[in-house]
Amino acid sequence: MIKSRIDIRTVPNPNTRVYELSIMISKSFYTPEFRRPFRQDKLTNHQKEVGETAIHLLKEIFALPGVEMVFVEQDGLTIVKAEASDWEDVEAGIIKTLEKTFREEAEEVVISRSPMFRLRSIDELFGPDFGNW
Repeated sequence: MIKSRIDIRTVPNPNTRVYELSIMISKSFYTPEFRRPFRQDKLTNHQKEVGETAIHLLKEIFALPGVEMVFVEQDGLTIVKAEASDWEDVEAGIIKTLEKTFREEAEEVVISRSPMFRLRSIDELFGPDFGNW
């Protein structure tokens, strides 16, 4: 069975989420940014390099209310929502869009959530004997 994975990462900015994907959506190594209103006819050459899958996702995601900006990476998206929007509402549409796109290539889509950065204690980072010389 072929599985696709979507890892949803929270970051310190409460209006931003990172969606790490198990498939390549862009052929560009760059991370062009796209802002609302998304207009395919106004894409720069740099933005056009992202490829068909990313452009398709951008059209679908910008059709959702509350999405302000999207950064495209080879295997992921960073999405910034409007400050007045609620993640529960915005993210439901994002996940539905990603699942619909990936179901064409995979039989199952697995979604996980975790923070991008996790605070750790000194003991956890360096061991309990750190500083005890």
